Amino acid sequence: MGKIERLLNNACILPTATSDRRAVVEKTFKDKYGSWARITGATPGFGAELADQLASKGLNVGLVARCEVELRTYAETLQTAHGVQT
Repeated sequence: MGKIERLLNNACILPTATSDRRAVVEKTFKDKYGSWARITGATPGFGAELADQLASKGLNVGLVARCEVELRTYAETLQTAHGVQT
């Protein structure tokens, strides 16, 4: 498992408001960080991998890259593969 996957797999665990302080509620990655992420340098390399990992978690991704043609192609790939908005 790579560093990005380990980071993205961490869940936020918060105590509940009940009298039983031992009970916890797990939040999803999307609940913890919001529904959108902005990725700069989205093609190729680290930015593309990060965008793919976040999209696989259900986050919509705003992509920024220098080459518009590659950016549009990659955005369509993410939309098709993960059903997210770009």
